Amino acid sequence: MGDVPQVVDSPKTASLLAADMTARGDYPFSIALGLLVACALTLVGSRVGFAQADPASEPAVLAVAKVLPAVVNINTERVVRRTVRDPFEDVYAQFFGYNRARPREIRQTLQSLGSGFIIDPAGYIVTNQHVVERAAELKIHVTTNDGKTYNAHYIAGDDKTDLAFIKIDAQTDFPFINLDNISPNLL
Repeated sequence: MGDVPQVVDSPKTASLLAADMTARGDYPFSIALGLLVACALTLVGSRVGFAQADPASEPAVLAVAKVLPAVVNINTERVVRRTVRDPFEDVYAQFFGYNRARPREIRQTLQSLGSGFIIDPAGYIVTNQHVVERAAELKIHVTTNDGKTYNAHYIAGDDKTDLAFIKIDAQTDFPFINLDNISPNLL
């Protein structure tokens, strides 16, 4: 077999090549080299692991932990009423000469889900306008970070900026984000 590189294309060729390497004494050297490389990579990997910072001390994690008590889940429901007519009304009129179906009203409950954050201890919340749009016909429920659910009502909103203000209907102080002294990274 000599020093010419061999192509392993069958089990027979592989066994002949392995026998040739063993006969020349290359096999123990290959094993020793492989073990040395594996040990070196293990040691380098463990040193890299010690050099990594604690993920809980990352700025993003700290910022989230700071504002999380003021973040709320907003669930809305609104009832939509539509008048529909029978799709076969024209067929009845054509074949039977009279209109059998009368228009009827269908009520459908639409739900919307979003989030927001409390900006005042009295329970004022900033959220997205599309979450609470059509607030006159809307039930707004707010769930705080501690799992309590409150009713809320719509204050004002703007379609262009997609921002809205709602207020929790409760007489308690809520954790809030103070926007007066906030920095760009929330820290």
